[in-house]
Amino acid sequence: PEEWLTELIGGKRSKSGIMINAKNAMSCVAAYACVNVLSSTLACTPLHVYHPVEGGGKERFRKHPVDRLLSREWNQWLTAFRGWRVFMVNACLTEAGYIEVVRKAGRPVELYPMPTKFVRKNINKRTLEPQYTIDMGDGDPRTIRGNCMIEVPGLGLDAFEALVSSFPGLSSTSIGIAILPISCKYPAILKEK
Repeated sequence: PEEWLTELIGGKRSKSGIMINAKNAMSCVAAYACVNVLSSTLACTPLHVYHPVEGGGKERFRKHPVDRLLSREWNQWLTAFRGWRVFMVNACLTEAGYIEVVRKAGRPVELYPMPTKFVRKNINKRTLEPQYTIDMGDGDPRTIRGNCMIEVPGLGLDAFEALVSSFPGLSSTSIGIAILPISCKYPAILKEK
């Protein structure tokens, strides 16, 4: 397809001629290994809430409602391990990772990893607060406030914007060559146009 169509559906054509996107990038062993190490490491890292204790130091605050969300379960069907892992895979393979924070009476009660392709970030021009539109393609998009979304941009030079739109986009030529069928002639692929 045309270059604009390739990018529209979430891919980048590499010099190898193969369209690279988040899904087929994971068929490259090196890309899979990198994403697996990062996502598994985050998922296994103990995340807890602490409070200061008299005389200095800190101790885990097990009864804090956020401690349960961070360390045991994000919601009734998703463990914290699985939630952190899905979140990190999205952060690695797309321009950002997103977690929706469901609040009741202002307190966080559930977390949901949001696939990046369904999230659009907007800045409220009056308050400068970020707002997120989540459109799952069901005809019922919804907008949530910035305090109900955790956003971690992908690789970047600052905390606000990803340097590249995705890891597969950055590495498209290497990944494209890695997933080519064995019968391809590699020297022809590497020639600059």
